[in-house]
Amino acid sequence: MDTNRNMAVVQGIFDAFNKGDLPTILSSFSEDADFREPGPEKVMPWVKPRKGREEIAAYLGEVMQYLQFQPLEIRKIFAQDNHVIVIGYACIKVLKNGQHAEAEFVMTFELKNGEVVHYRNYYDTYKFVAAIRGE
Repeated sequence: MDTNRNMAVVQGIFDAFNKGDLPTILSSFSEDADFREPGPEKVMPWVKPRKGREEIAAYLGEVMQYLQFQPLEIRKIFAQDNHVIVIGYACIKVLKNGQHAEAEFVMTFELKNGEVVHYRNYYDTYKFVAAIRGE
């Protein structure tokens, strides 16, 4: 297991996201990757569980219809064996109402053969829900 390679893959995902490079993001995930983000689906319809590149592409398209992101910021990155954990910061603008929200996050990545097979994103969804609702 190459922790440096795994960290480079995850760093590449962040770099690609910040550039809007969706093909690079998608190629970093396995064909059957398990991709999950928390939140109330009634307010944040993109948060349902996803499986594989096609559904991850749908997720990215859906989230971009609602939110505009400032560049995601990696504050700490840790790797052990086939796991990479990122502590970072996100700031978003809700497109329909102009509200802003920011939150620290923890993202977990499990990699196999240089591809992400398992992804989770943990953050304070309340702040995002309040911004989406215009509160």
